[in-house]
Amino acid sequence: MLTIATCAAYPELPANLLPLLDALAERGIRARAEPWQNRPQTPFVLPLCAWDYAAYPDGFTRWLTAAEQGGQWFANPPALMRWNMDKRYLIDLAEKGIDVIPSATLPADETLIRRTVRGRGWHTAVVKPLVGQSGRGVEKFVSDGPLPDLRQYPQGVLVQPYLQDIETEGEISMIFIGGTFSHAVKRQPKAGEWRANSAYGVQVFPYRPSETALAAARRALSALPETPLYARVDGTFWRNAPHVFRQNLRRSFSDGLFVLNELELIEPALYPDTAPDAVPKLADALAQWIQAV
Repeated sequence: MLTIATCAAYPELPANLLPLLDALAERGIRARAEPWQNRPQTPFVLPLCAWDYAAYPDGFTRWLTAAEQGGQWFANPPALMRWNMDKRYLIDLAEKGIDVIPSATLPADETLIRRTVRGRGWHTAVVKPLVGQSGRGVEKFVSDGPLPDLRQYPQGVLVQPYLQDIETEGEISMIFIGGTFSHAVKRQPKAGEWRANSAYGVQVFPYRPSETALAAARRALSALPETPLYARVDGTFWRNAPHVFRQNLRRSFSDGLFVLNELELIEPALYPDTAPDAVPKLADALAQWIQAV
């Protein structure tokens, strides 16, 4: 039996994942939804709807560890998810040669943040919580202007240059199942906004990514110690990247630099309703995984 882990705040599955229950049943797999806070006891767990883990990172980590030690299996390995919870993973990927938006991880200290931003020549920068979801705490500021309230970043911050291209280019999300590309969407911020998250009125529509974007996504996944059963690779074309960044990043293309923004391995929206074969692909991958275990 498989649990699709939800969360206390949103215990029910979203409508676009309900067809997965039927697809799994057709493959002989009983599945149900249950909040991770209940510590579900089924042998197999898909934590795809644990949408509040960033609010309770210690509790979520303890649950992963206890469930693993108790013999439960997760669709993506707990070690990979624990690594992916903290945005320091972007620094790890950059050190492995992946083209990531230039990033610095820091304590939530005003002096250190200002020194870093000014030292790197970032006139406008973005600050994100090291452990965060859904764009919460993602704020933009200018180097000599006021900072966001730093009390909202208890684990520290990720600081990056502001990419104005996201306003027009949006963000490309590429979904991989079993290490193979499945489908993609474009997440386009609404006018006057730059955060490509549902909380900020983003538009989402099916998208055919270029070979440049797909190659970048595959490189990011190949840098992982093992292949995740499901993953979402988010990035954008940085067409107006300053020359210094073009030198520092590994590749340059005629359609711009494609830089990684996020690699989601815990609870990403997979947008199964945007591709007719997405649910069968995910159900097949889950069935093969369960049979292999």
